[in-house]
Amino acid sequence: MATATPLVKDGSIKALAACGERSPSLPDVASYKEQGVAFDRSLSWAMYAPAGLAESVAKKLSAALKDALGDAEVKEKLLALGITPQFVPGEEQRDINARDIAAWKQVAKDAGIEVK
Repeated sequence: MATATPLVKDGSIKALAACGERSPSLPDVASYKEQGVAFDRSLSWAMYAPAGLAESVAKKLSAALKDALGDAEVKEKLLALGITPQFVPGEEQRDINARDIAAWKQVAKDAGIEVK
């Protein structure tokens, strides 16, 4: 979305569908689901830290990220790029990652692509 949104807005390209839900940045672009296509893989941006990071540091970074994503100016700039700001706690992001990995492995398997 961050790459495509400005191009859609200036008419250089046409968006055919949105993954997951409609994007507030491109509200006129229907989702795959709305168009009858069984595809629901929302795209996301995440921030990661090195394994073994002290929990106190991880908590500070998480709180700072949550605060930044709640800032009106940051929200506005992200939305202009086509990114819908949403804070997701680390534990929830791990679950999302596991779900997405399993889903994409199934896509690869169904397509006959060997996953090693």
